[in-house]
Amino acid sequence: LLSILNLFLTICVAELRLKRIIRELKGKGKTVIISSHLINTLHELCDEIDFLDNHTIRKRYIQVSIDEIEQDILESNNYIEKIH
Repeated sequence: LLSILNLFLTICVAELRLKRIIRELKGKGKTVIISSHLINTLHELCDEIDFLDNHTIRKRYIQVSIDEIEQDILESNNYIEKIH
C-alpha cells in the first residue's frame, strides 16, 4: 500500500537526486538539455534558458531574474491564446 505521503516523499527524493546529478554533470563541464515547464527549477539549475514558441527559440535568457522570464511567458500571445 502506497500512501499519498509516501508517494510525495518519493517524488521529492527523486527530484533532489536528479538535481544533484545535473549539478554534478554541470560541474564536470557537461551540457545538459532539459525540457520543462517548471520555470523555478530551470532558473535554479540552468546557466541559459531558451523559451521555445512553435519549435523556434523565441528568446534566450542568460543571467536574468525569474521575474523577467515569467513576465515574458505571461505576455506571450501564444500562451494567452492557449488559455482561452
